[in-house]
Amino acid sequence: MERGTARAERMPFPFNLTWEHLLCALMIIPFFEPLSFNIFVTWNWHAALFRYLADLFQLGRAGVSALCFLYVLRKLVTEKIETDLFTVLIFIHMALMPVSCIMNGSADLKIFVQIFTHLGFIIFCAVMLKHSPGFFLESCVLAFGIFSIVGCASIFLHPCGYITGEDVNTYYMLGGKNTAFPYYFCFLLSMTALTGTEKREVPRIGWLMIIFIIGARITDSSSTTACLALLLLIYLIARYLRPALTGLRPAVLILILAAAVSLIYMGMMFSPFVALLSSLGRNASFTGRDTLWQQAIDYFRANPLFGSGENLVFTLKSGDVTNHAHSQYLNRLAKYGLVPFVFLAGSLAVLTERMTSARRTLLMNLIGSCLIVYLLHMSFDDYSYNFFLLTVMIANYIASGNSRRQYEPVIIVV
Repeated sequence: MERGTARAERMPFPFNLTWEHLLCALMIIPFFEPLSFNIFVTWNWHAALFRYLADLFQLGRAGVSALCFLYVLRKLVTEKIETDLFTVLIFIHMALMPVSCIMNGSADLKIFVQIFTHLGFIIFCAVMLKHSPGFFLESCVLAFGIFSIVGCASIFLHPCGYITGEDVNTYYMLGGKNTAFPYYFCFLLSMTALTGTEKREVPRIGWLMIIFIIGARITDSSSTTACLALLLLIYLIARYLRPALTGLRPAVLILILAAAVSLIYMGMMFSPFVALLSSLGRNASFTGRDTLWQQAIDYFRANPLFGSGENLVFTLKSGDVTNHAHSQYLNRLAKYGLVPFVFLAGSLAVLTERMTSARRTLLMNLIGSCLIVYLLHMSFDDYSYNFFLLTVMIANYIASGNSRRQYEPVIIVV
């Protein structure tokens, strides 16, 4: 019995599922609307159904966000609200985006609703991580586990996509191409954070990463495969070569990230890097992304403080038009400018300092490495910002809770 119990405790889902978990997962899921909804509407594939589903997701985001703001207003009346520097900086960063849109003349109802739901999600994560961190991480594992399992199933059951006659169908399924990466990543991050904080061990999830990597290869996603493989390497080091990972410091990881991003944007400046790209099926232009990056830089130069507008368009070498620059950083600088971005940089600096001063070096380097992989991936892709918000807020909670120094309070509200 003791041997069986110990084995059960090491399983990837080390919690008893309750209706409360399901309810919390249902509150999380609307903030991560699958990109495939818009693609299906564009292709007119059951467009009415997917418009309806997209409206349900939007209603869910707005509803949860409204509840979070009402919670804060009630706290303002009944008791003092305590603040945390990291979360305040993230909150200000998001709150300044509509200000940028007003200044550059691109403000409309859509951007205000979008920022309202982002701010609501920040409050939601902050409240849950303050009051019920284990429960919240369990619910994240459930929510992103559902997304990831459905996504993986869609890859293996329909490796050529759901819609016949389209070359790119499989690229934008829930489990396909780059679309899958943030769901897989948040699933692995939440499970690592849960097991590392609650049971103080590295989770047994290597086989899950291998399944995700195989799925990414089936859908010809070189960047997702590379980043998931890097996560798998970090996981193996943490499980079997702990001194190697314990000996690192988060500040060193940040320098590695900065160097990697610089190499990506410089392209052919470093021949071994070019050879690595070729082995991954890429070229030094990152499939023409360098053209988009240059356009983003031009937009930023035109209006560096408040950006050039929410509704910018970017033209690929093929002549196709897209609404983002395939870079989370350049995209935000081009659209919103330097003023909001400064607060984002400040929040990441605070997070890095907290992780560097944390007691549990192995856990901090494991979570920090996951964070670095996500930020690296965001140098050449751009997803819903809620993936980023969830990642950094979980990392901040773990860093604050394991710090040698005392940060009071841990999260934004009591």
